[in-house]
Amino acid sequence: RALSTTSERLKQLGRTASIEIAPRQAVNYAELAKERPSAPRTVFVNFVDTEDEHFAAVEAACAVLKAAGLDPVPHVPASRVKNAAVKRLRALRDAGAASALIIAGNDWTDICARVDDVAACAAALLEMRPVFAGFPEGHPYVPRGGARLAEKLRA
Repeated sequence: RALSTTSERLKQLGRTASIEIAPRQAVNYAELAKERPSAPRTVFVNFVDTEDEHFAAVEAACAVLKAAGLDPVPHVPASRVKNAAVKRLRALRDAGAASALIIAGNDWTDICARVDDVAACAAALLEMRPVFAGFPEGHPYVPRGGARLAEKLRA
């Protein structure tokens, strides 16, 4: 009986877990998910480079994952979408992302307002569900980062 219970728990974990991939891994993960229906369906796509080509790769990865029946959630660093937030978010939404992980990014100045603006664009203008991440132990470069996250969570 214990094996059955463990097996059921693992199946439940597989149904509710998520995974994070680099854009270049989208095709392989989409194929794996087709072969293994128990593979996590929510797939976070990281955004680590500042070049436009990398953004295009994130967008393409979202399209591949959505076509495979998965739920892509791209990272959206507010510091990297700058003045093109609506354009970038719209492209991700059109590629199949219904949610976006809104993060500040590390290459920034006065980023708190940008994070708020990007999240507002995602939710209000594009009907995407913004998801937030933070450093519970405090941001390594911003002394007030943890306090800002706490304010967001109380709001």
